[in-house]
Amino acid sequence: MDIQQIQQQQRDFDSLHGWSTEGISSLAVIEQLEQDLIGLVGEIGEAANILKKVRLETKNGSSPQNALRSRSSELKEELVDSFIYLLRLFDLSGVDIEKDYLAKLEENRNRFRKYEKK
Repeated sequence: MDIQQIQQQQRDFDSLHGWSTEGISSLAVIEQLEQDLIGLVGEIGEAANILKKVRLETKNGSSPQNALRSRSSELKEELVDSFIYLLRLFDLSGVDIEKDYLAKLEENRNRFRKYEKK
């Protein structure tokens, strides 16, 4: 499955639950962008809290691999929730994920070429 198919599945899911942004006013789009961005920040915060627990477990003697493994399902859930919010933000903003990502990657390749390991 490619990224456009994933994005379409999210649109379909949102529509099925009455969360479609199709045909909403510009002001409503801005309000939804704000709500989704706040949701994204919340999910990222939850992921950060899980990583703080992993770090604490490591300081208390657990190996980093075991500490991370013990929290991997929680971390995965928060990261996927974050991805869902990103999909919605991309959609609302008219971002073509594949095209815009590849353009930005090329820009970064040029920008950071001087740091490449040879």
